[in-house]
Amino acid sequence: IHRYLQANHWNIDEAEEMILRTLKWRIKHQPQLWQCKWCIETPGYHAWRQVGFDKTGRPVIYSCFAQEQAKSDTIEDTIVHMVYLIENAIATMPDDNCTWIWILDCTGITMSSTCNKLNAKVMNLLSNHYPCRLGQLLCINYNWIFSSIWSTAKLFLTPQTIAKVRLVTPAQLKPLFTDLFPINLCNWLLDEIELNKSEQLSQSQANFWVQPFRESEHDPRGCGDYITRYL
Repeated sequence: IHRYLQANHWNIDEAEEMILRTLKWRIKHQPQLWQCKWCIETPGYHAWRQVGFDKTGRPVIYSCFAQEQAKSDTIEDTIVHMVYLIENAIATMPDDNCTWIWILDCTGITMSSTCNKLNAKVMNLLSNHYPCRLGQLLCINYNWIFSSIWSTAKLFLTPQTIAKVRLVTPAQLKPLFTDLFPINLCNWLLDEIELNKSEQLSQSQANFWVQPFRESEHDPRGCGDYITRYL
């Protein structure tokens, strides 16, 4: 209830209407049961996945365009995968937490990777049915393509949402991650990001959903303690 009140500037009537709309949507669509059929049919179709938790217990989502098997996302597959991801992240949240962090690695982004209509649909879904769930969005390795998309997307976002988005420079990356994440996840993220910069991804990084053959290898599925508990 607090999230819906916050999203509606503490207007009780508007918050109540939003809650009722979300309840009707959940009863009709049962998002807690959704599976991403695209990733089932083509593993790695989407590269967004939960990889661990920050120091406060918030789920951490990492995505990298370079790892996606799909080079052009549609509205339907993006919405389905995002709902699947959010619902699973919510299921792992501790009782005293209700938000998550998204690390958007723009390595490999192209003009066909996204579009304004797709961005609008995603933002509409988040604001209508998952209000105030996004704790932070950290954008890294961004280029002019992302900057162009972001300049347009900001026109449709609330100041509160815009304030949660941070464009992180390479110099800021390690200090910020050290501050936000446990040491194991911090090191995993720094390794993952560096490995995904390769012009030709290794087989392990390209097949990021598969457990590496050697235990000593970097595991692109996520941080070790997260894998042990949830995968």
